[in-house]
Amino acid sequence: MPETITKVSQYKGQKSLVINCTQLGDSFTPQYKTAKQKRAVLDEWCDFLRSEQEAFDELNFCTKMPQELFDAVCCQRNLKSLHIKWGSYESLDALANLSSLKSLFIGSGANVKSIALIAKLSGLKSLAVENFQKINYYSTLSNL
Repeated sequence: MPETITKVSQYKGQKSLVINCTQLGDSFTPQYKTAKQKRAVLDEWCDFLRSEQEAFDELNFCTKMPQELFDAVCCQRNLKSLHIKWGSYESLDALANLSSLKSLFIGSGANVKSIALIAKLSGLKSLAVENFQKINYYSTLSNL
């Protein structure tokens, strides 16, 4: 399992990481007390992911992923594996940028409105989607 970090300052050039940069302030991250502190960590990751577009091959997110973080992650041009435990994202459109993606786990996307973009990821070797409550038909994925 890759190393788990919270802040960009903990990043040391690893190509594979677990980034838990939301839901801060719990018993594991008590140092984040204010909404402003928590927001700063998220904003810093979004900026980093958008500006350093070749930093990662594999990313895992085990805390809630908001739409803005999802969109920023999808700027990672070399990403081969993406694992998202759960999130509040509605749109998967940014996945179109991930042409190198081989493995995608996208969990508990209760607000996701369309999975059509996943069907365009022709290089996928493994796909798991979980708890997409607004999706009734998965036939769009049949050509993968």
